[in-house]
Amino acid sequence: MILGIGVDVFAPSRLARLLREDPGAAGEFFLPEEIAGTGASDEDIRRLAMVFAIKEAAFKALAPTPPARARWREVAVRLDANVPSVRLTGALAATLDSAQPLRLHVATDAHGDLVVALVIAERPDTGS
Repeated sequence: MILGIGVDVFAPSRLARLLREDPGAAGEFFLPEEIAGTGASDEDIRRLAMVFAIKEAAFKALAPTPPARARWREVAVRLDANVPSVRLTGALAATLDSAQPLRLHVATDAHGDLVVALVIAERPDTGS
């Protein structure tokens, strides 16, 4: 059963500006493994913008289910070989993965100065 669909379109230039103005902001939004090895290159900023867009799309796909105090760092994103995946952690995972597993399907694209993420939240049918 599909619980929700979330889409986010984000400009990497917005993230670059935010990180320039507040270097500590990266720690609010990203897990250490998400920012490991990244610098200020356009490619690094584009990659982090994609991670950010995936997190935002995941929150939209889960709305209104997530607890009001869900945190950005409770959505862990991996972009291994450009194949994105999402894993929920902390209180967010405990709230949403209660009785049945939750699957998050991710698709991404980039064009010009925009990145796009689509997340579909699904609970597998139990066959009942």
